[in-house]
Amino acid sequence: MSTHSHSFTDWPFENPVNAISYCTAKVAWQHSPIRQVSHDWDGDWQFLDATTDEPEECVVLCMGCVFERDTTLRDIADLPIGWSAFRQDIGAAWERWENQPDEEGAVDG
Repeated sequence: MSTHSHSFTDWPFENPVNAISYCTAKVAWQHSPIRQVSHDWDGDWQFLDATTDEPEECVVLCMGCVFERDTTLRDIADLPIGWSAFRQDIGAAWERWENQPDEEGAVDG
């Protein structure tokens, strides 16, 4: 990632603003709405458009870049580690659930 900075007066996440997060290519490059979020068991965050689960779709962005595109993510900033959330579209209510780790510690959503 290129070096850049963000300045938020109301950063809602416990992770630093420059922490790495994972997105789909549609979220990163086409600005598709974030409809699914996962706060993985390892502490990583995934911000997804809920249209694919193909590994080659993965793009790394800093959390500040993601939040800058959609400040409504503050509504799930308190999502516990090991949990996921889904909404129909931006502004809709988030549905939350706890994931079960598989034998390698990965999440089965």
